[in-house]
Amino acid sequence: MEVAKFQYKCRRCGKIELNPCTAEKNAHLLLLCAVYGYDPPQSFIPAPQMFSIHLCNDKGLGVADLIGYSIFEE
Repeated sequence: MEVAKFQYKCRRCGKIELNPCTAEKNAHLLLLCAVYGYDPPQSFIPAPQMFSIHLCNDKGLGVADLIGYSIFEE
């Protein structure tokens, strides 16, 4: 089964992390909801956010931006 994992890039340290996944067929809809600020259908909760907090390796905190998603085989 193919799943989409959303990518967040930290503004502070530049690290890219993969966050919650969804079925590949739903990823485009969820990305559009995040970008345009729409509430996703209840069955897609939790939905990706445009940014999140990131714990950097030096124990500092950064802000990580949603930059897209990648498809993985699981």
